[in-house]
Amino acid sequence: MGIFCAALATGLAPIVGIIYRLSIAGLNIVMAAYLAATERIRASAWISVARGIIIIIPILLILAYFYHMDGVWLFF
Repeated sequence: MGIFCAALATGLAPIVGIIYRLSIAGLNIVMAAYLAATERIRASAWISVARGIIIIIPILLILAYFYHMDGVWLFF
């Protein structure tokens, strides 16, 4: 019984992290789609580029510096 409680305790944090990151990504995609639909193409493109390159790389480097490989896995 103890092994199942330990597995649940260690397995719940990554699941919560994944749900949190997916909700942030979903909000970002909805914002970009809304801006594109309302003909604000430049703002929509910047949000998409920021999500794909500008924000990911610095955060990844910072987490890798402080948390090493665990930080990289936490980010993704």
